[in-house]
Amino acid sequence: MKKLTTLLSLFLTFTMIISVLTGCSLLKRNKVEEKPEYTNAIDKIRQRYEEGEISREEAAVMTVQAAYFPEQLPKEYASDPNDEFIFEINDEWCYITENWNDLSEETKKELRPYYLEPDDPSSYFNLRNDTSELSFTDFFRSRKVNAEEEYPPLHYSTSSHENIVTIYYYNPNASADVNNQMKAKALLVLETVQKAWPMYRDLLGIEPSLPFDVYLTHIPNQGLWGEARWQNQPLKYWINIRKTLDVKTLQATAAHELFHIFQYEYAPYYRTNGLESDWIKESTATWAMHYVYPDYNIEHVFIPRFFNNIEKERISNFDKRNYANYLFVLFLTQYTGRAEIVKDLIEKCKSGDIVNNIPKAIDSYESTFSQFALYGWDKDPFEAFMDIPSFPHQGAGNSACEEFYLTEKTETKAEELLSPGGCNYHTFYIDSDEIDKVVFDFSETEKNSSIRKQAMIKINGVWTREDWSELSSRTFCRSKPEEKIEQVIIAWGNADLTSAYSIKYKVDTKEACEVEKAGFMRITQTLTVNGLLASQAVLESREVLELVQDEYISGNPYKIAERTMTFSYSYHWKTEFESLGVQTGSTTALSELTESYEQNEDQPVRMVITPDGKIRLTVFYDNTSNSEWVVYQYSLTTANITQNWTETGAPVIQDYGYFDYDFNESDIRDHHIKGTESFDIDAEGGSLHTKVEFDYYIP
Repeated sequence: MKKLTTLLSLFLTFTMIISVLTGCSLLKRNKVEEKPEYTNAIDKIRQRYEEGEISREEAAVMTVQAAYFPEQLPKEYASDPNDEFIFEINDEWCYITENWNDLSEETKKELRPYYLEPDDPSSYFNLRNDTSELSFTDFFRSRKVNAEEEYPPLHYSTSSHENIVTIYYYNPNASADVNNQMKAKALLVLETVQKAWPMYRDLLGIEPSLPFDVYLTHIPNQGLWGEARWQNQPLKYWINIRKTLDVKTLQATAAHELFHIFQYEYAPYYRTNGLESDWIKESTATWAMHYVYPDYNIEHVFIPRFFNNIEKERISNFDKRNYANYLFVLFLTQYTGRAEIVKDLIEKCKSGDIVNNIPKAIDSYESTFSQFALYGWDKDPFEAFMDIPSFPHQGAGNSACEEFYLTEKTETKAEELLSPGGCNYHTFYIDSDEIDKVVFDFSETEKNSSIRKQAMIKINGVWTREDWSELSSRTFCRSKPEEKIEQVIIAWGNADLTSAYSIKYKVDTKEACEVEKAGFMRITQTLTVNGLLASQAVLESREVLELVQDEYISGNPYKIAERTMTFSYSYHWKTEFESLGVQTGSTTALSELTESYEQNEDQPVRMVITPDGKIRLTVFYDNTSNSEWVVYQYSLTTANITQNWTETGAPVIQDYGYFDYDFNESDIRDHHIKGTESFDIDAEGGSLHTKVEFDYYIP
């Protein structure tokens, strides 16, 4: 391909394009990051093509060259030695297959050996042309020693198709020892097909209808593990797998490539050229490696790519983001508890336009994306991804994170550009006793349902989480022990996969809070089923108390004068019915209620100072003036039909009654009584954990 290299190099010149983004709350564009310096040959080629410096044909040919003879690429396209991993080039092969008749004769000549199926005598992958195993001794050894009859191809059959998969591995140029080793590897590939085929069939509801071949063959580039290929006229599939892979990588690669064949069968779109097609194909096929072999963890090689690019555009193939976003797919399966959501994605995207169709495949998409931003933090204090035996938590890379140190009374401004589908993280450290009132003011950011923000809050060494997506501000009074924040991490997520948004907000620490005889109560309930979080409910009440004499109460009763209650709830479930099939649903809520009371007998009693000087505190979920103040968002999917609706109701607090706590004078610290109680009960096939926290001011 040296001749082709010389021709192509005449077309290549560098131009720098820098996009400056200022003063816009909504930015529509294809890329939001400035022109990066890519280290991988294929990224460099794709970048030059997108910038119009080389043609599609030139880019496709050079990509094939990068995969098989990278040493012949022009120097400016060479991969960094630390980034030689190539990955599949499905997008380029799709282009070549679709446009073969329109390619120049010179291009066809260069590509033909790599384009032909391995059973063609002229194919580069034909096992009879493989001399990589030919040693000096083999050269003089009789071919009859390696009788082909001893190494017949292996077959996989289904109830409807006999020998639908044929696995070839025999190399007549290799010794008997080498061919025996290859036969053992072929048996491992057959084992993978036998394991993965029914899993994919049951998951997707289809299976390939055409017989196809798998070749354990010579692929010189160590970074290229395999390929799932197809040709038109007539339509046919085949798979190439690099024969030198170790056992686990070999089987994981076979699972990955087989999933591609199922994709090709699912819809013609997945056999077509286009980077969008490549993104959905590679993210789900890499997830399939985990699905079939959850404890092999070969897919973990992409974890650094995911976290180091988490703030960048989600639907992109640069930096191997198409592969790395298997973690986006893994998040969806783990958060919803549904492997079937992978089929939902493939089904919704089968006609293309995946940036607009992915949200349609996910129930309560925007609130789900909020949780994805939390998962993307993936380090202390919140590590959510699970794997066997464990997930190698790395966390969002430095380019996605910014830190702010609040050490004096001032106003701190923060700004961020959220890429389409990107996640960013802002950490605030509050380390000064002079700082009392801390106000996070988001009023400068345009209200948009796609902009999500979750907060991880550290108070007195304990972390809690709050959804701030709908809040325009959040205030903490550090003079109150229950609000003495030490650290706040805001996980920002842009659920819009097509548009970038700029955010601006400020954190004001200049003022002090008014002193109130106030109290605080929080009830947190989590339901786990089979070790997975099924639901979480958090009820929080912030109250101002006043002394109100009551002839029916012995002692001095302190009743609630005013309070603000918040309730958040999330619940995901799946049920299988004989008649309806699999039914899935979710319920989410985030509501707030503010109430005030006149001095009358209807005021809830929170605390009583008894005649003997003891303090009795009653902690429970009180009745409210509006018993149905929570707005619930419901989603129900049955037979691929999704219904969404809202209802109002009371907070869902299960199996929880009154708790009275008695305190002596010695229990009071700085005019406060506080405590935490936890208990577990069996509920709904799992374990219900309840934690009660309280902190009240004593006059």
